[in-house]
Order: sequence, then structure tokens, then C-alpha cells
Amino acid sequence: MLLTIIPIDGNVKKDGVVYLDLNLSSCEIPSNVRALQWQETAGWIEFWDQQNENITALPSWVDCCLAAWTVANMPILPSPPTEEENKQTAIILLQQTD
Repeated sequence: MLLTIIPIDGNVKKDGVVYLDLNLSSCEIPSNVRALQWQETAGWIEFWDQQNENITALPSWVDCCLAAWTVANMPILPSPPTEEENKQTAIILLQQTD
């Protein structure tokens, strides 16, 4: 998995698919994290106030960010037809059989 998280922008990019302005406020990302970069088995965290930290495991807050990305990545399904739309469809189908 290739992953980039930029908390200040609500930016989560996973395997080339990016969503901006995600609400990551409940993810408990430390306030000094500028970005997280992950490439398959290792990565680094960029901080606002200190040097980057190399990592070989994803922090727990990443799960929350990935959940927000997953919700944004879900297809939008059409709403089911209303009762009135069903009636209109039935009328049209009946007229076509006459």
C-alpha cells in the first residue's frame, strides 16, 4: 500500500486515489504531525517541529484516516424510487401492453 496523509488538509491518498477535506478531527492525530508517508512496508512521519521519524509500523491513528478514506471511496448508490415513481412506472408499463 502506498499512503500519504496530510492532516491539515484532510488529505488521504491511498494507492493513487486521493480525497481532500476529509474530516480527520476524531482520528487523534498528534498536532505536530505534518504528514505521513508509507510505501508498502515502511515510511516516515514528517513533523512541524522536529526531524522526520522513520517508521516500520503504522501508528494507530492511521486506521481512522483509512476509514474516512474508505467512506469517501464508496460508490454513491441511487436512492430507491418513491411510491409515486413506482405508480408512474406501472401506468406506463400498463399503457405499453394495451
